[in-house]
Amino acid sequence: IVLWDESVDLKNKIIKDSFACPSCGFECTKKNMEKAWESIYDSIINKVIKINKKTPVSINYTLSKRKEVHASNYDKSFINSIDYEHGKKYVTKELTDGFNTSQPIRSNGFTHTHHFFTKRTFIYLSRLFELAGDDVFLRTWLTSVCQSTSKMNKFRFTGTGITTGTLYIPSINREFNPYNTLSSKIDKFAQIAYNQRGNSVMSLLSATNLQELNDNSIDYMFVDPPFGANIMYSELSSIWEGWLKVATNNQTEAIVNEYQHKTLFEYQQLMNRSFREFYRILKPSKWLTMEFSNTSAAVWNSIQNALQGVGFVVANVAALDKKQGSFKAVTTTTAVKQDLVITCYKPSNELTD
Repeated sequence: IVLWDESVDLKNKIIKDSFACPSCGFECTKKNMEKAWESIYDSIINKVIKINKKTPVSINYTLSKRKEVHASNYDKSFINSIDYEHGKKYVTKELTDGFNTSQPIRSNGFTHTHHFFTKRTFIYLSRLFELAGDDVFLRTWLTSVCQSTSKMNKFRFTGTGITTGTLYIPSINREFNPYNTLSSKIDKFAQIAYNQRGNSVMSLLSATNLQELNDNSIDYMFVDPPFGANIMYSELSSIWEGWLKVATNNQTEAIVNEYQHKTLFEYQQLMNRSFREFYRILKPSKWLTMEFSNTSAAVWNSIQNALQGVGFVVANVAALDKKQGSFKAVTTTTAVKQDLVITCYKPSNELTD
């Protein structure tokens, strides 16, 4: 069956959780059905792959005004006829097995980053990346739409969007025209280009080794570190890295991740190394503010121990109410159920002597 035909009620604008099988009447849900798979030849990686089968169901177009019609057999055959032209030019990256990558690999058959896009979207973006060359500004503009033009976009009656912090591929997804999406970002990027103040520096250094910064050289630090196993940053960067031809060195990625063989102990060690660097470069009597959020008491306590273990003096811990933008005092040392702001300072030489 085609899930769209049976579960999507366009009249009432709802997606049914369960529905009767059109053949036998059995009550179907996504949990008690199996996905349909197909074997296709992938000319980019030059091999036959087994991938989750998708079929076009609705065509949205403009002809004097916006219209939407059910996909015809011609529409389906035309879309299926699209193939990667000059496939060897296109950039792709093989997905490594991980916490987040396991979903698209096992549930959808995605083995490479180009599988996250429809063929026509991938061809379009590939050509733009080719034209952009090594221009950092243009590449930034292009990578800004990598998620919004991917198959991660869910179909919803109230709009679209991706499941943040994942590489989740929804059962029913919506394709966005990359031309329209990129065009809508031009004004914002133009403002960035013409309003640069030139007083900031970006670095790709690991926080465990800030070798470019001198001892006692920083007046104030604001840090927003990884929160244990909350987000797997390097895995989630796979799509961008496929386009940029880079790969994150995750050896010093401070996360809890069984695929990287990192437990809470390794996480605490990496955070401790980072805090030592923060302590080294911060001037005496100067302050560090850290935002933190994790529901694990063990991770929260390891952060506090690591901060104090390198010499920082914790002056205050407050809850950050994102709805109101206010701070509330926190005294608990157990699990964190909201964002916290930890304020600490490096004691002066007089205090430490």
